[in-house]
Amino acid sequence: MISDVVIIGTLEDKINSKYRYIKAYSSDSMKEEEIPFMIPLLFWTRSNNNIMLNRPNGSLVAIRGRIESNEEIGLYILVETMNSFVG
Repeated sequence: MISDVVIIGTLEDKINSKYRYIKAYSSDSMKEEEIPFMIPLLFWTRSNNNIMLNRPNGSLVAIRGRIESNEEIGLYILVETMNSFVG
């Protein structure tokens, strides 16, 4: 069982009032390309007003959390901590 996940990526569109996507990349060294993927996120407070939902699209963040699921969204990451990068 995966209990801890760390992802660096950019915050993307909101799914609904509590969930949002993060866009990250995996590398395929055989083809020398990066493959983007989107993962749903839910902030640990489960509120409609939190730092994850209030950051603009394209914000570079590092999140740490754990995998959970529900019938509506499927698998998602429950974000326990989030650090933003300003550049």
